[in-house]
Amino acid sequence: MKTAPKKRLRQIKKNRMLEAVSIVVVKGRSAYLGTRLKRNDNYGKRCCPGGKVEKGESRVESARRELRQETGFHAEDILPLGTLRLENPDFGVYDCHGFVVTVPQHVTLLNLEPAKNKGWQAIPVACLLKMREEILLPGTKQFVWAAASKLGLI
Repeated sequence: MKTAPKKRLRQIKKNRMLEAVSIVVVKGRSAYLGTRLKRNDNYGKRCCPGGKVEKGESRVESARRELRQETGFHAEDILPLGTLRLENPDFGVYDCHGFVVTVPQHVTLLNLEPAKNKGWQAIPVACLLKMREEILLPGTKQFVWAAASKLGLI
């Protein structure tokens, strides 16, 4: 008897830890957040660009790819922030690798995935760090804090 596709996916996830990346995009003293739009993907949560690390891809390659796919920005200098083991009701337990990239003042981030994200909004880091955890994707505030510390914004 064949296993249902959803059940097979759960079995695969149990055998292998999911890895993701989250990229804090900083311009001046602000960081960019989007708002999730998909019902089964943390609907309404604010988040940084990011996504899953694909098989055969390094974490840095994944961060660059996700940033380019979601915002159109091609990052050369991307700095690691560390790794958090997170739990998410839609994905379960996973390792998320944080990165930070600074963008020049003249750069505008595009919303290249409008079905998944409401758009990118620049939020002053000081305000973002005061946001309630429940409106943010897990790990967002911790990575923004680490980015702000690394860049001397706080």
